[in-house]
Amino acid sequence: DEMTKKTSQTQEGDANKRFQQDWDARNVWLTTFTENAGTFKLEGGAQGENDIVQLSKRMQASVYFKDVAQAQAERTIDQTSSISYFKFTLTGKEAY
Repeated sequence: DEMTKKTSQTQEGDANKRFQQDWDARNVWLTTFTENAGTFKLEGGAQGENDIVQLSKRMQASVYFKDVAQAQAERTIDQTSSISYFKFTLTGKEAY
């Protein structure tokens, strides 16, 4: 899509900021997004740690967010399904 193309082009010069073009965003789900005076906190779950990294890179590359950082990530087990996943928190600022 157009946003993926535009944001990926902003990261061409820095290999550490590039993201995987074939990443499957369905491996991440969001549970909470809070904002206060331009600062946000996003909480969610991911199948693997790399999924959190890929989401963070895309958000950092976006024109809508800046200073995106991973505040925490911990492996947890869903009590109902017994499936293991990573619970995470990202923080940053909204660029508006």
